Amino acid sequence: LSSLLLKRSKILNLTVNCPIGYYLNISKKECQECPKGFYQDSEAQTECKSCPLGMSTVGKRSQNSSDCKGS
Repeated sequence: LSSLLLKRSKILNLTVNCPIGYYLNISKKECQECPKGFYQDSEAQTECKSCPLGMSTVGKRSQNSSDCKGS
């Protein structure tokens, strides 16, 4: 495993390692996929990044801003 996979985020005494394309849903205490129109290019995050206005991703679990395309 790469060293990036070993990164962890400690939130509310919960150690998690959500992969890219996912975020930690704090209330559910679990990793969830980024929805359409959002992406996450870093691990162990608590929210996904939104595509720029007028752009969206093709599907869920997008991992890079380059996945955001104009409609």
